[in-house]
Amino acid sequence: MFGRGIKLFRLFGIQVELHWTFLLALVLWGVLGRFGFAANLLLGLTVFGSVLVHELGHSLVAMRRQVRIAGIELHFFGGVAKMVDLPRNPRDEIAIAAAGPLTSLGLAVLAGTSWWLTGLAPLAWVAQVNLTLAIFNLLPALPMDGGRIFRAALQTRLGGLRATRIASTVARGFAVAIAVLGLFTDPFLVLLAVLLWTMAGQERRLAEWRHLEATGLPQVKIVFRDAFGRTMVVEDIGQRW
Repeated sequence: MFGRGIKLFRLFGIQVELHWTFLLALVLWGVLGRFGFAANLLLGLTVFGSVLVHELGHSLVAMRRQVRIAGIELHFFGGVAKMVDLPRNPRDEIAIAAAGPLTSLGLAVLAGTSWWLTGLAPLAWVAQVNLTLAIFNLLPALPMDGGRIFRAALQTRLGGLRATRIASTVARGFAVAIAVLGLFTDPFLVLLAVLLWTMAGQERRLAEWRHLEATGLPQVKIVFRDAFGRTMVVEDIGQRW
């Protein structure tokens, strides 16, 4: 979706990348925010720093569950931990998905407690940002963390394909609700709703292709999957999608 990122540094052996849309987001945040440019920029950096810690939580648990991580990319809409492999079972997917919000919640508690003890205003920002990040990502809408937990819980009884179809339908319902809210509050929410709608559809198509591959049909083979289904390449009698 966003192209290749610029490699910055490694954390715990995980490559952190930055896309140019991240810089665009910072500029827009600085110009359009409610405070002065410097304060807005600081708040924007706090958000993206919190997103990095959130994605690091996903990545470390994924690696413990034998899921390879290609890196973490920061972009306009936040960030993503790019998984090379799929979780081996629903329990692994729940653990990996829950790690991000739990990490954000832990950081919110730590920052909130530190703010209460010291009175430093920036710590209150960190606490508020991470609490919001944890709650928002727990919405049961694919491909967000809550949607992955919801899908994995359904998968134990309904199977992967049916669970994904249900979860993607629920996600698109949330997308419509977020878009309507955005029309009356913040245009950014409309963009977020469009992204959510698109990515929920990608998750559904990926599950359908994976189901076809599992049936042993020789003409269908998934040869690559980028994080959150952003880029899916499917080999179908020599044709690439």
